[in-house]
Amino acid sequence: MKRLRLSFAFWLGTILFWELTLHLAVFQSLSRGLPMVGFSIAAAALVCLLTALPRWPGKLFAWILPPVLYLVYAVQLVYEEIFGSLLSVAFVSMGGEAITAFWSILIAALWKRLWLLLLMALPLVAFYVLRAKKRFPTAESWMDLGVVLVVAVVAAVGTWAVLPQFGPGINDPAALFRNPTATVDRWTENFGVLTASVLDVKRQGSAARGEMTAELTDAVNLEAEESPEVERNILEEIDFDALNAATDEESLQTLNRYFSSLTGTAKHEYTGYFEGYNLIVICAEAFSNYLIDPELTPTLYRMSQEGFVFENFYNSFPNLTTNGEYSLCMGMMPDLSRMSFAVSVQNYLPYCLGNVYQAQGLPAYAYHNNVGTFYNRINTHTNMGYEFKALDFGLDMEPGTPTSDLEMLEKTVDDYLTQEPFHAYYMTYSGHAEYNFTDNDMSVQNEALVEGIEGSEGLRAYLACQLELEKAMTYLLERLEEAGIADRTVVVLTGDHMPYGLSDEDYAALAGDATEEPFWQYRNSFICWNGGMDEPVVVEDYCCTQDILPTVLNLMGLPYDSRLLTGRDVLAPGTHLAVLKDSSFLTDSVIYDAASGTFTWNGEEDEALAEQLLQSVSNQFAVASAILSTDYYGYVYDTLGLAKVEETGPTYASYADIEGKWYEDSVELLTLYGALSGGGTGSFEGDEPASRADFVTMIARALGQGSSADDGEIPFTDVPADAWYFAPVQLAWKSGWLEEQETFRPLETITAKEAWGFLATVGESCGIDDSLTWAQEVWAEAEAQQQAALPDWDNSLVTRGAAAYLAAALVEVLNENAM
Repeated sequence: MKRLRLSFAFWLGTILFWELTLHLAVFQSLSRGLPMVGFSIAAAALVCLLTALPRWPGKLFAWILPPVLYLVYAVQLVYEEIFGSLLSVAFVSMGGEAITAFWSILIAALWKRLWLLLLMALPLVAFYVLRAKKRFPTAESWMDLGVVLVVAVVAAVGTWAVLPQFGPGINDPAALFRNPTATVDRWTENFGVLTASVLDVKRQGSAARGEMTAELTDAVNLEAEESPEVERNILEEIDFDALNAATDEESLQTLNRYFSSLTGTAKHEYTGYFEGYNLIVICAEAFSNYLIDPELTPTLYRMSQEGFVFENFYNSFPNLTTNGEYSLCMGMMPDLSRMSFAVSVQNYLPYCLGNVYQAQGLPAYAYHNNVGTFYNRINTHTNMGYEFKALDFGLDMEPGTPTSDLEMLEKTVDDYLTQEPFHAYYMTYSGHAEYNFTDNDMSVQNEALVEGIEGSEGLRAYLACQLELEKAMTYLLERLEEAGIADRTVVVLTGDHMPYGLSDEDYAALAGDATEEPFWQYRNSFICWNGGMDEPVVVEDYCCTQDILPTVLNLMGLPYDSRLLTGRDVLAPGTHLAVLKDSSFLTDSVIYDAASGTFTWNGEEDEALAEQLLQSVSNQFAVASAILSTDYYGYVYDTLGLAKVEETGPTYASYADIEGKWYEDSVELLTLYGALSGGGTGSFEGDEPASRADFVTMIARALGQGSSADDGEIPFTDVPADAWYFAPVQLAWKSGWLEEQETFRPLETITAKEAWGFLATVGESCGIDDSLTWAQEVWAEAEAQQQAALPDWDNSLVTRGAAAYLAAALVEVLNENAM
């Protein structure tokens, strides 16, 4: 028992050391970390228990668990350095896609965090040294292990039980612990990385089952009191009583009750102000209002001063284009626990502008000057009702890092210019990091234009690449004016997120005196320009990204039900908030900082108002998540017969050459699970031979593993450490799926016997009964399909398509067993 106490003390010290390092690096504080200590005791006891198990289980955990824990902390440190926030497990595949697509940013982040990563690796080295010296032996009795287990349970349950003592408020630890819409950052700050990871994984399951994951409190009406005769932006045909009667699902009934208690925003003098006009919406990559300058960016400056001028607009997101773009297009907050845009592919979306225009028989186009498979836009944007074009999807542009916004406009404006009234949507790319004059094509192209500007290379390179957006807007306005339609066209422009690729120092230099304001990093522009207005309309109410869609719908006189969006028409009377990603918010009377839990009042304190606003913001996140999880719009419109709601889903293949092939569904499933990356016009080559490395990699990554290697060695002399397949082969060997031999022969075509044999071994380790018979039956199915598609193929060998079929079969049977 004495040695177990030493092991427990070691792991408690290690976990607390890792937590301390991450907290100081990310949050610069430990002020909210007391519950973290209790949960760390539980985690340390659990690690101690698993690594002290007798015989091979203890040895296996001792080899695998420590590096896995280290990687959890290391990945979070590096991810935060890049994106400014911590990683949710739902973002692993697409966050990985973003990082690997911009590998130079990853290298820079690793270099900046290198000394911390090396420092945090010291306990890992110490553990293996001490274990080799028998300082951490296996437990002498099951009673000893039982004591350690009791310590883990008591620490975890005890810490959870005392959380209410830290406060009863909606943003205090007890409420935060059970709030499934909380960010990983806030969970980590309060409870630690490991507990945050557990909570994050737990909410993924609830969301995947279409359940309402967060509690809804009573609705808070922020609308101004008006007479009953005032018209509101609601659809009278939505009957919540009828909707309730049509379902037994509690989540849907809860949403029905919530929405029925809201009044909806009032119509006003600007309702339909631009009715019948053309509409162009631009989500600009890493755009900031601080770069707008009458001399450097005269067109953007003109646009920001004409039309409707929103003085207090805040972009809700520090990073990840997909969140900002989702909020802009959907008129509500994303569910920050998952890739909301990707999930929305399965949903009916009646209020997205593409679908609104299509419903009226009007053209709706969307464009992106990067590849269409990035963030799955080929499917998300077509599901929003757009005729979509991207680099690999009908947009005739040469690839670049990044590409030109101006060239995208030049290649696309003629698609719609003569089809009034039209709607076009752009997701730009020229402003993407990394900001330097060596690797950023747009910065290099425009370097001469920023020669006289003071500042670091990073700041000047950022301005240089954003000048491509300035050129694009100049071209757009010129074309509209030449066509004589500028006075009946509305151009909306905002950013997707703050320019996280800038250093803190450079961003502060760009912002200047604005850094004295609270949340200055989130302040941005909501440009709403029209060439026919004599005077601008200045709006001082606070607003954020999710408010743009309902504001535009109202201005354009387009039908929508304002109760069913969490964003609100900024021009409608009532109390308006700028809501930020972490549930902080700003209004004209108070600013709330969720990280510190503090209110800053502009005038007298009003506790009742503070509670109302907290409740309103909490509801917004909960409602937005529930709408996404339940496909609420599809349920409403289908149940009431308001639209023909067909089953939606991906309409374009992840690879250009798999459509209609017998293995298409298998490849799509593996792509969904991150085992394959997809590629649009990239080829899967499913009729080509599968190598041994191909197959092992598909299997490992289909199980959510094998994406990164540790420092351990493998016996195979022909698998170099820098090979793309090293990590999955290392995992397969350490998991006992491969026999110890001198060579692995990674590039040899895998035989059928090797494939189903390996599948059987993996299946047995995953708990599949009679895995050998199961694997042989799955291969027989694949073999028949392979033979039918390729009559001349030698069926003793496996194609890439058949390999995908086998890997997908493993995923499917494990999912069935888990249900």
